[in-house]
Amino acid sequence: METLIEDVVLLVFSYLNQADLFAVCLTCTRLRNIAETVLYSKISWRWDRSTSPPVIRFLNAILRRPALAKHVRTLTLTQKRTVTGTAGKIELPPASTEELDADLAAQVLSKTGVPFASKWLAEIGKRSMDSLLALVVSQTTNLTRLQLDEAWSMQSALLCKVVAAGIDGAYSLPTYSSLLSVGYGSWHSETPYRCIGTHTTALLSFFYLPSIRTLLLMLDTPIKLSWLAQTPSCTSLVSLHLSNVGEQHLAGILTATPKLAQLHYTWQYVAGYQHCKSLLDLRDLMGALAMVKTTLEDLAIVLLNHDDYYMRTMIDRVGSVQDLTSFGALKRLRVPLIWIDDFGEYDEDYNFSRTIPKDLQELSLGDDLHLHEEWTIDEAKVIQGLEDMLKSRQLLHPKLSSIHIEIEGDQGWLKENRERMQELGRVYGVSLMVRDSVREIASVTD
Repeated sequence: METLIEDVVLLVFSYLNQADLFAVCLTCTRLRNIAETVLYSKISWRWDRSTSPPVIRFLNAILRRPALAKHVRTLTLTQKRTVTGTAGKIELPPASTEELDADLAAQVLSKTGVPFASKWLAEIGKRSMDSLLALVVSQTTNLTRLQLDEAWSMQSALLCKVVAAGIDGAYSLPTYSSLLSVGYGSWHSETPYRCIGTHTTALLSFFYLPSIRTLLLMLDTPIKLSWLAQTPSCTSLVSLHLSNVGEQHLAGILTATPKLAQLHYTWQYVAGYQHCKSLLDLRDLMGALAMVKTTLEDLAIVLLNHDDYYMRTMIDRVGSVQDLTSFGALKRLRVPLIWIDDFGEYDEDYNFSRTIPKDLQELSLGDDLHLHEEWTIDEAKVIQGLEDMLKSRQLLHPKLSSIHIEIEGDQGWLKENRERMQELGRVYGVSLMVRDSVREIASVTD
């Protein structure tokens, strides 16, 4: 009976806001433990430059009362983006001016037994956000979801080391066996980010998590892809969002994901970065994707160019995506529209059936690189190509239910062409439209 009452109270408390839960903790000793379970289960901090994130206050609480850290299930750290300078540099969130309980922190670090404890403690003394977040993560033994947007993850070497050491199992750290979802950075980020080729190895530690199901990682393009140890077999991973890493390294990553069902990949070019190149090799890309062709159900590929607005570098490509037709498990596909005409120098028509798998259900085509004159889209030919495909849809693509062309703002597409698309959709019983795409930060969901 007592357990039932606690469950009912817990359900009621789940509907209360933070202020009300704090009030319960302060005024009712009998209900304090239950209220704390809800209050600490979801930690979410948003940095907007007007206030400092309460990292130190939270650390003092869980260092003095370790049981509180066991309540934490999700840790979500976001920011109001503040981009400055030509390189799109993102400012880092500062630690608050509160004093950390240094003695307790030192005791906790010494008990972990990690070989980098002294460096970690020194960084805590400097109040570096990386060291403080690493301390938070080292205490949250039941964490199921971790998301850090760009500003929080720009400096994360220590945090990644802590996770790797925990997975290793040789130290007094959580093994993170409950961690199902990790997000580092943002999907569809417009910010040129980490192209120096030195960060990827640290983030690859998340592929060793024993129960991980969803990963969102903004990597970089190293000279050579190096795993921390033996290449993992991440059989639990079903959803992977990768940004910025070059296509030549995709195969090395996807070889570790034998049961991947969803892949979202952003390829980007940033002028002036030595590890970025303006040539996209679709042969490397398709070779990598072939490793997951039997399991992949959802594939999205986005191209970004962070070049000078008026003097844009020409983005060239070799190869084609024609082999996508053999991806029999694929249900949803998003690719740049410019790839549809990749099948011959003198073939000026858009033949969609040569790219689309037979059993595809949803197709999205992006106007990626629309500011590049060499990739100008002929709207009339696109519409004609779609109509030609739809005429034989029942035979070639019987499950196809929607085709959307994504554009940014009012980039072309005359009103009459949009109306023609909608009319074709009505005639052939397919959702067919041109829609304005919104570059949003994708949250990693459990």
